Amino acid sequence: MRISTVAAVLLALAAATPAFAQQDYCNRRFGNQVMLDEGATRTFREMVARQDNRAVAAMSGTWYAEIPAPQLGMTSYQYRQFQGNGLFQYQDQTCTTGTSFCSQNQGTGFFSALTAQDGSIQTFVIVSDLQRDHECIGGYARFMDSNTMQDGGGIVWRRVQ
Repeated sequence: MRISTVAAVLLALAAATPAFAQQDYCNRRFGNQVMLDEGATRTFREMVARQDNRAVAAMSGTWYAEIPAPQLGMTSYQYRQFQGNGLFQYQDQTCTTGTSFCSQNQGTGFFSALTAQDGSIQTFVIVSDLQRDHECIGGYARFMDSNTMQDGGGIVWRRVQ
């Protein structure tokens, strides 16, 4: 009984330190094949090593945005959560305009953040969900105030928690 308790504690500790739990790797999809992306993995690990704790703190929290896609007749309602320990998760609901049809998605992963020379924050996220396994996504955020940021695609995100 004692050994299983120790094992459970060790597993919990490994899950609590995401970038150091051997889950900090990036995959790349080539058609139906998924392969390790060594370059992106190296970039993520380098970002973690140089991570800016002020940038991580600025990103920490739950952010919400509504992302319209009028050409598709859809709107995506997204929540993204960045935690100070480097964990990332998202939830979204994408709805077709004029109907009651909506699809829901969610995923988890890791992130790192650095402050760029212009004051924006560069981010690197590893995300896994039903469609992706350790996919890496780089991005940036420019803060309008402490609870409002705009990403590289022009989407405005508001901190809701």
